[in-house]
Amino acid sequence: MRTIETNIYTIEEHPNKDKCFEWIRDNWHELNQHSVYEVIDSIEALSKEIGGTCDYSISQVPSRDEYINFKNYSQEDLSKLNADDYPLT
Repeated sequence: MRTIETNIYTIEEHPNKDKCFEWIRDNWHELNQHSVYEVIDSIEALSKEIGGTCDYSISQVPSRDEYINFKNYSQEDLSKLNADDYPLT
């Protein structure tokens, strides 16, 4: 067994703030991508529950071009869903 130590800094504590900001500028589009995948998984799970078709365009950065459309879904299946029992993000 071995122990690996990692130093974790806030930007204000880091010895090279410029390097931190440079890394953020070069990688900002990756920093929150996991949350986009969570939303996509939720949209697709809901679509499977209510049927019909689903079309969407979402991103990490709010945009007027974003949308989620459900068509030809079962309103009866939708009304049966209980938000507390269904893990949507």
